[in-house]
Amino acid sequence: MPKAVEYFKDLAYVLFNDRKDILKEILEYGNKINDLKTAVTRMLKSHQAKGMCLLILDYAESLKYMMDKDSDAVTLWNWLYKTAAAISGVVVLATSTEYLGWEGESWQELKGIVDDENIQPAAKLFCQWMEPRKQNEMDQEPKKDELLWELIKAVNGNPKSLEELGKKFGSSIYSSKSLVDLVADLNLYGYQHVILFQYSTDSIKYIPLLLPQSEVTTWQNEVFLVPYLQNFNFVDCPSVFEKLYYIVKKNKEGIACKPISLCGLGGMGKTEIAIEFCYQNIANY
Repeated sequence: MPKAVEYFKDLAYVLFNDRKDILKEILEYGNKINDLKTAVTRMLKSHQAKGMCLLILDYAESLKYMMDKDSDAVTLWNWLYKTAAAISGVVVLATSTEYLGWEGESWQELKGIVDDENIQPAAKLFCQWMEPRKQNEMDQEPKKDELLWELIKAVNGNPKSLEELGKKFGSSIYSSKSLVDLVADLNLYGYQHVILFQYSTDSIKYIPLLLPQSEVTTWQNEVFLVPYLQNFNFVDCPSVFEKLYYIVKKNKEGIACKPISLCGLGGMGKTEIAIEFCYQNIANY
């Protein structure tokens, strides 16, 4: 996982991109984490006059799980929900497979998960990496259901994890190795990142937070656009968006809010809802 100092450099790169003189000074702080946090926090506060900032913490449970193992995870967790979320004009929206336990957390649970219809996409993700012989075995009841339920429980319902599990262990899934051990071998924390949405510039950008080491993007590299295109076939979720709009309205009125969480198993569309919320609101700010 990238060090917290690298995360704040990434965030500074986005926030100060139009002020090269300030950016250079900020990045010269080097490893002085407190100075970097102070500078980034100050810049977020300045956006009150420009419009709204939306920080999306995707796969938030991954960061939560790492807090007892990594001091950087503690630093980022506390800054995001205690400092950033307390700034008027900034909204922290987390997606998670579970309730995060943030003080004052407002959360919306997405229902209708892991039923016969929703299980099939996860099964296909897994099966596409299996050998043909194993795919045939997976199609036979009740073995398929039993294995699939075990997999979903082992990877906490994350379809991406199912895909990786099948890709790496598809040819030996029925070996003596337990599914829990297989998941542990994969180090499946998901693709953790924070998305910075700047209404004032009509842009959506993201900062990598927990990526495999080979895929880490640091402040020296170009800041990429969020790898999510707007889904024009998106099915509206009025009750969910109503709560999100309420949070945004309070921030527009200068009332700082605690974070809001979208909860539900992987594959329910939590990230897609968050991104769609961004696209729907670009024109309003």
